[in-house]
Amino acid sequence: EEQGRSDSMILVSMNSRTKEITMTSFMRDVYVEIPNNGYGKLNAAYSYGGPQLLIDTIESNYKIHIDHYISVDFSAFQKIVDILGGIDMKLTDAEAKALAEDFAAAGLEVPTGAGTYHMDGATTLKYVRLRSIDSDRNRTQRQRNVLNVIIGKAKSMGISEGLELLNEILPLVKTDMS
Repeated sequence: EEQGRSDSMILVSMNSRTKEITMTSFMRDVYVEIPNNGYGKLNAAYSYGGPQLLIDTIESNYKIHIDHYISVDFSAFQKIVDILGGIDMKLTDAEAKALAEDFAAAGLEVPTGAGTYHMDGATTLKYVRLRSIDSDRNRTQRQRNVLNVIIGKAKSMGISEGLELLNEILPLVKTDMS
């Protein structure tokens, strides 16, 4: 099975004492040594050997240990946001302008400037991949912002609603967790 390059790589760690979650993005274009594959961009590791080679590459270059992974493709990402009923995101003026056509195409309220807007899966995907207006660093911040909103939405659910959604979402992700 041909695997594409990873578009986004975020290390999520939880402090078991404080229950605080920290997210760290890895830049896709950073030049690293990919075990048994020479040097290349970090996002190439996934296409060469899937999640395990990407983990091995991050661990050997950054000297950190990764316990588990969750991998989601673009289609599954959109479906997950839609299963959650969409998300509300704060957009900057530049983001709002850049995404206005996508909101219109989705039949959503079209942003007219900075503010909080409701996004469906397709629009959220455009938002997290947006890089024409600023830097890759800003792009990774958008990705972390979306994850924070998704985590917040999940935390606010009741147990039965959460389990129902989990049953819909789990088939859409690849993971090494039970």
